[in-house]
Amino acid sequence: MNKSRTWGLVVVIIGVLTNNYVYLHDLILDRHEGMILLGWKAGIGIIVTLAVIFIGLVLLLRSPAGETAKAGETAD
Repeated sequence: MNKSRTWGLVVVIIGVLTNNYVYLHDLILDRHEGMILLGWKAGIGIIVTLAVIFIGLVLLLRSPAGETAKAGETAD
């Protein structure tokens, strides 16, 4: 796995975990009887985490497809 693909995977995982934390933070710490009440700070957090996930996906998609095949050869 090359560095671009590895970093893309790491960034996507961090973005997904952070996004889940933003949603669960209200349930865990604020205790609003099972309801998720998102404020403006959570809205900014969600936008930032979605941008991080998107950047990770771009890194994954832009990584080279065949690392073992040389130029002009097909991978069998």
